[in-house]
Amino acid sequence: MDCIEIARLRLDRAIEHIREFNAEAGDFFKGSPFGIESKFYSEGGQDCVSFHFRVYKEIPQRLGIIAGECVHNLRAILDNIIWSLGELYPPVDERISFPIAKDPTRYQDLLKKPSFKGINNFPSAAQDLIQNLQPYNGGYAGAVQTHPLSILNNMWNADKHRTPTVMLAVVGGVDFNGSLGSSGNAIAGPGMAVEDGAKFAWGGLPQGGPRPDKQPKVSVHIALGVGHPARVLAANYYLSTVHDFIRDKVVAKFEPIFRGGKP
Repeated sequence: MDCIEIARLRLDRAIEHIREFNAEAGDFFKGSPFGIESKFYSEGGQDCVSFHFRVYKEIPQRLGIIAGECVHNLRAILDNIIWSLGELYPPVDERISFPIAKDPTRYQDLLKKPSFKGINNFPSAAQDLIQNLQPYNGGYAGAVQTHPLSILNNMWNADKHRTPTVMLAVVGGVDFNGSLGSSGNAIAGPGMAVEDGAKFAWGGLPQGGPRPDKQPKVSVHIALGVGHPARVLAANYYLSTVHDFIRDKVVAKFEPIFRGGKP
């Protein structure tokens, strides 16, 4: 069995992990794990309200284990491919791995190091593909940390040291839904962690006082905390995005090289 076949098996396993993650996350949300608490006060003669998150149920840490296993399989595909190319085009260091660099200078520096310099012996088609896959290419020059390989590498490095941190986080902004009578303020935005007691919106009460059917609307998902300081990533979205990138931009492009063609 060659490395492309192994890569496809890893992709299949990663999909199983993503489905398992989504299913268990769905079960978690069925239990209404969080809510919104209103607190009323006066300020400058104006009746006001503030809204706070209430967290009633902890996220199962098992979800972090599932996410970590998915990340491991996806990241291993990169190194499996490089290792297999190294067997075909020696000499290479026994620790050869897939380089991931944030800029061209860093990439060229990596190719001088023992763990990566064997790449210089690969066919030009393979070398070009590896370079083209770097996070500073493909329209990500101004935001390399949002490139799928940057995200994957950050999640993988985090998983090697500890189980990925899972948390509740805000998907988008706050829809005040008529809950405020004057311009309101909100600190909740994409990626904000949902913590028990955290205030996320406040402002003046609408005319006629508070209405229980007009609570703010906030979409919340399960996220992974990655890096220092932690960057909050929507788990189901980013796991699927990285999987599809590895499938379509890595495995599918390297396959012709192993078959004797061009990507």
